[in-house]
Amino acid sequence: MNSPSQHQIALTYSQHSIITSRVTIPKQAPFYVQRTRLMSRFLDENRTKVTLIAASAGFGKTTLAAEWARIHADEVAWLSLDISDNHLVRFWLSVRAAIQRIASSFLSRLDMFLQSVRDGSVETAISLLLHELYSLPGAITLIVDDYHTITNQSVHESMGFFIGHLPDHVKLVILSRTRPPLSLSRLRVQQELLELSDDDLRFTFEEIDELQSQSLRDQLSPEELLLLEQKTEGWVAGLILAFLSFSEKQDRTAYMNTFSGNSRNIFDYLLDEVLSRQSTEVQNFLLVTSILNSFSPSLAAAVMDQSGAEKQLQEVEEARLFIVPLDDTRSWFRYHHLFAEMLKTRLSKKMSSAEIENLHRRAAIWYDQEGLALEAIQHAFEAKEYVLSASCMDRHFNSIIKNGDESILLDLLDMLPIKNMIVHPDLFYFQAGSMAVSGRTDDAKRFLHKVERFMEEEFFIPDKEQAVVQMRLDLYRASIAFYQGDVDTFVELLDQNREGIERFSSIVKVVNMGEALLFRGPIGFGGRLKKMAYLSAKVSTSEERRALIHFALQGHGFIFLSDLFYEWNRLDDASLQVEKALVMCNSSEQVSVWVPGVILQSKILNALGHIEEAAVVLRMAIKDLKQHHSPRWERLLEAAHIRILLSQGLVNSGDEWLAKSHISTTDKPNVTREYEQITLARILMARQAFNEAIPWLNKLLSEARRTDRMGSQIEILLLLAVSYEILSKNSQAFEALEQALKLAEPEGYSRIFLDEGVPLTRLLQRYLSERSTTSDVDYVHQLLQSYQLEPLYNDTSKAMRTSDSSIAFHFTKRELELMFFIVEGLSNDEIASRLFLSPGTVKRYIHNIYQKLDVKNRVQAVSKIREHQLL
Repeated sequence: MNSPSQHQIALTYSQHSIITSRVTIPKQAPFYVQRTRLMSRFLDENRTKVTLIAASAGFGKTTLAAEWARIHADEVAWLSLDISDNHLVRFWLSVRAAIQRIASSFLSRLDMFLQSVRDGSVETAISLLLHELYSLPGAITLIVDDYHTITNQSVHESMGFFIGHLPDHVKLVILSRTRPPLSLSRLRVQQELLELSDDDLRFTFEEIDELQSQSLRDQLSPEELLLLEQKTEGWVAGLILAFLSFSEKQDRTAYMNTFSGNSRNIFDYLLDEVLSRQSTEVQNFLLVTSILNSFSPSLAAAVMDQSGAEKQLQEVEEARLFIVPLDDTRSWFRYHHLFAEMLKTRLSKKMSSAEIENLHRRAAIWYDQEGLALEAIQHAFEAKEYVLSASCMDRHFNSIIKNGDESILLDLLDMLPIKNMIVHPDLFYFQAGSMAVSGRTDDAKRFLHKVERFMEEEFFIPDKEQAVVQMRLDLYRASIAFYQGDVDTFVELLDQNREGIERFSSIVKVVNMGEALLFRGPIGFGGRLKKMAYLSAKVSTSEERRALIHFALQGHGFIFLSDLFYEWNRLDDASLQVEKALVMCNSSEQVSVWVPGVILQSKILNALGHIEEAAVVLRMAIKDLKQHHSPRWERLLEAAHIRILLSQGLVNSGDEWLAKSHISTTDKPNVTREYEQITLARILMARQAFNEAIPWLNKLLSEARRTDRMGSQIEILLLLAVSYEILSKNSQAFEALEQALKLAEPEGYSRIFLDEGVPLTRLLQRYLSERSTTSDVDYVHQLLQSYQLEPLYNDTSKAMRTSDSSIAFHFTKRELELMFFIVEGLSNDEIASRLFLSPGTVKRYIHNIYQKLDVKNRVQAVSKIREHQLL
């Protein structure tokens, strides 16, 4: 059972890390039919210990099991095997990884398991695993998909041992295209085995009818549907292919009559008949264009290196050869995925690797000429044209970043040889800077060291270019020092490389990926205001240095200072700096400065009590940005606008934005979408959905702590404190507030508290009287004093929980102003005159106030306002 090299295999896989997707339950298939008759049989929990679904390809094994697994997700461990699992140790480490997804502590003593294998006792190793299973508190089901990939007999034998000693609360499901060589006779006799085969999985007439409703616009007649059932014998892959192939055929009955034999024959027919019966020219067209995920006639002609592509494409369309138009003008197309896979397989047999690389080279050149960067780069990699890949990445760098494709670019850069990257500084900045942004500054330093060593040992650089390259590397180091918050080193390196700054410009433009990053991340040193102030002080010591730094930061420096002044509540200074940034930059060329500048400008206006003007600034900016197709930055502006609307009491204002942004509390917290995700929390709070908002805020807080983002932590903690206080969870509210104060006081934060308005003011007052510590009492007093100096009715909202009710009242600044005049007895016209509003607008505001107070007239409104002391 143990091979001679087992010890080495165990060592090789001792650090095995399984790909997440292989232990994740597959998502629902695009053509899914609910198979109720099989779901009820799929796992008889009272009797079956093992379920074996052995059926040919395309019968829906995985789809059926995955649907059941999604229903029971909390207790299902899923494993999709591949060829790499065809070793004993790798197989069982993969099983362990799958079970760990639902039981994190499973088989924590991995060293004991591996040592048992090394000692040659596989049974002992499996016994250890079984012991861990016995100790699990609840029932689980392990689903192992694609077991047919396993051919190693030692794996089969160990699996037999495992099945023979399976705990009662553990069920096993095996999915395979072939019947595995496992001894299952005992289970069969004891009726502890459920077996499903092709016959069980075949689609019934009713299921085929439901499937066609998802696939065909013009439905088959009952007679045609019956004929299709007979011809395909319920084989789902054949059905899908058939529906796709004759969706627009006039004589579908005649077409179906040509089907014959079993599923394999149908599959061969659908492919061979489609391909082999075409002209030589069309066959060549299909094979050559199969390397393309999508194609146009022009692209097809370029890859084929001949004319006539349009005519051949027309023939392919007319023959309905599994081709899918991608636009209304029928300019772009793709092949059905199964058909494309078949074509690629045949292409690899017909052409040599060099010939196929040449096809990719032509595709890369065409895409590059058309300005389609990512497609060009990917095909250039396939063609092993690394010079072209690097050149294309460099030339299209800004558009790739603008379109939000950073992760794709990083993956491509990982494959790019250093010698091809070294002549493109933006690529260097991005590679090293991205490491620094994610906290991997040591990796970034090692990366730069690797580059230097490569230049010294392998890459010839003429003497006249050596100084230029060294300048670039020194600027890379300055960039990393900046992201680390090492202000002294940053300024020192820039002082030493002034010529490099003048020649190579910005050191930060390529890694500023969002407002949240800008305000709380690298440029904001994680929200450490004192570091920002220290850099500002260092810069101010020399006018030449100040100009140098601002030139290096390309406008970000003004945002940097404006954010600092804003948090310190120096609104005039903040406004002056942001105006400089907006004058210097525009929405089309320096959006990474412009958008944060606009958001800061709106925050300043809001803080000054000009809430309507703040909203107008954002709306105009959103309209302006739509012309430049910058969806990432547009989402940030929209999130800022939603926050303004929420402060006006428009509780449902975020509904449409949420639907468009696809943000929900089931998402994983992400630093690049943090601003939007915190906006979601604010929407939930405005809806009074605190039981949903609080867990989400805690998830965001964990991520902010992990990435060491102080400003984000403070904001989230304050939202948690307010939420807990409204739910009368005073202990948790004070605890969250105390944590926020502890982070904020040393840095001198102010506005982050003031912007939360009345709810936080009242909480601070209660905290001061009931729980404040000696160390933070002065700071709390200072914050409360700042609140008193705010403009009249300058609260972004008013949320008050009365002593005899759990209902919270939410009023905007404008509504509070109107309530004041209502209590004074002014008429609608008099209020409109005082506030420079139209009578109709005043009437709408008063209607909103009545709704929030749950009253019908002025007398009742005044009574309730006075009763609850809302002014």
